[in-house]
Amino acid sequence: MSLLEGYRVLELGQDTSAPYCGFLLGEMGANVLKVEPPGGDRARRLGPPLDGGDSVLFATLNLHKRSVVIDWTAPRGGDLVRRLAVKADAVIEDLGPGQADALGMGYAALSQDNPRLVYCAVSDFGEAGPLRDMPGAELPLQAFAEYTTALGVLGQPPVRLGTEFGGMMTGVTSAQAVVAALIQREDVGKGQRVSTSILGTLMHLRGIMWAALSNPDDWFGFHVESFTRPPDEGYQVKDGHIFFRFRMRPTAESQERFHRMLDRLGLGQYKDDPRFERQGWDAAGSTARYYGELKPVWEQALGAFTMDEAIQVIKDVGGEAFPLNDYPRVINHPQTQHMGLVSQVRRPQGSPMHYVRFPANFSKASPRAPRPAPALGEHTDEALREAGVSRDEIARLRRDGIIG
Repeated sequence: MSLLEGYRVLELGQDTSAPYCGFLLGEMGANVLKVEPPGGDRARRLGPPLDGGDSVLFATLNLHKRSVVIDWTAPRGGDLVRRLAVKADAVIEDLGPGQADALGMGYAALSQDNPRLVYCAVSDFGEAGPLRDMPGAELPLQAFAEYTTALGVLGQPPVRLGTEFGGMMTGVTSAQAVVAALIQREDVGKGQRVSTSILGTLMHLRGIMWAALSNPDDWFGFHVESFTRPPDEGYQVKDGHIFFRFRMRPTAESQERFHRMLDRLGLGQYKDDPRFERQGWDAAGSTARYYGELKPVWEQALGAFTMDEAIQVIKDVGGEAFPLNDYPRVINHPQTQHMGLVSQVRRPQGSPMHYVRFPANFSKASPRAPRPAPALGEHTDEALREAGVSRDEIARLRRDGIIG
């Protein structure tokens, strides 16, 4: 039995945050019904298509769900959403601050007929304040939350994290909040309204770094290129890049091992070079100070080795070395395969799809068999019949363009 089997979730979400929240709840067994407007979730068209259909992004974020198409801007459409919510344990929406309330689909309206409902509203900049109505996107949100100061090179333009980090992590915090509210519901007998935001999530996670940098309090920015930390861009080897470092104790034995490695790499002439003096036992210090000068030296030597060979040479002397993997290498790595992190989804049309599953294993709950993302409106009739809508009414609603 899956952890959330028997729980019903109604999702009115687009793009990333709310759909990823729904995906996570579905991954743990919840019955997730995705309500889409005519035309569908925008994510169906974001990025390359899968076998000529919906985008790969949509196909991944919307596994385990059913799809119903309702024009919720029409009064009869809003009524259908309210009828679907009567049997729901949770509703997730990202329509924007105040929008669901204006349509009669907010928590106040839905909880009248379902007081046990847990309602999660996801926003970009929060539900109050001067920026509440500002349309959000990953780049402005990362910039506002100070993430761009932690990347790039000093003196160069700031850069963003290359993934939808804020959107995805807000899906995680939203799912966590929904589950917590469902647990409390068992004690108090009623549901509640939960609000999350991408800005709040980004600042919460960034707060750990701010706490670490709070002495001195006047902090003016931190890039990965600094006196104590060289850029984490890796070192070129024959077939890719690796990271490596040495954290040895300053003993004669560790120095001898480090010199032995220099000989192995053809760098024996640098044994007495003061720039290498502390390399054997200090991951930063003089190494960071001379990083710009020494990187070409290391790369010229390491260029004769493959990633696996170079890593082994460094490990043989007690150093730490790691590959800078690309997608095929990490997906096909024996460690990834051993942990069973990649699952396969069989689709009615097209080739099977692989995705990275929820990364937790439970001793007393079985994982849910993956269900492919739905076609637009694939389950409209089925879901409305479950909500008590007659076949004749469904036909009238479809004729009038309220459902699809």
